[in-house]
Order: sequence, then structure tokens, then C-alpha cells
Amino acid sequence: MRWRDILNPWGALREARAEIERLNKGYHSLNENWFDAQKAALHAGGVARSAIIERNALRAELDLWRPKQMNEAQSVTSSRAQCVAPKRDAKGRFVG
Repeated sequence: MRWRDILNPWGALREARAEIERLNKGYHSLNENWFDAQKAALHAGGVARSAIIERNALRAELDLWRPKQMNEAQSVTSSRAQCVAPKRDAKGRFVG
């Protein structure tokens, strides 16, 4: 499996569709054409499925090493606790 397929599994599906179109144009016998097209579609589906599984596994592994991020509510309260905002009057001017 290629890294390109892991990072973008939909690219593998596009390649499979192109392969199916190529097979459709190349054969005269409908039965051979259908069989090869089905084989190509199954292979592409397997590649895309395994690429999605690999990508999700890599994301999960990266999440283990990524520092835990605070959610928005925690970050707002911690930033408010660290500094006191200057006071303003009704017109938006700084007061004393």
C-alpha cells in the first residue's frame, strides 16, 4: 500500500474508476468486461478500506503523542484568571 493511498483513500477509488473505464473501452465481450470490472472494483474497495483503516490507526497513534488541548471554556477561564482586562466606559474609552 502506498502512503498516498493512506493519506487520501478516495484517490485509490478514483484510480479504480479510471481502471474500470479503461476496461470498459478495451473489451468487446460483455462477460469478460463485467468480470474484470468487478475484480477491479473489489480490489479498489479493499485498497480504499485498508487505507482508511491505516489512516485512522495513524491518527489514533498521533493523538497519543499530541499534548492534550484545553477546550474553549477552560482556555477562556484560565486566560481571564491570568490577566485583568482594562475597564472601559460606555463609549469604549479606557477608564482610570
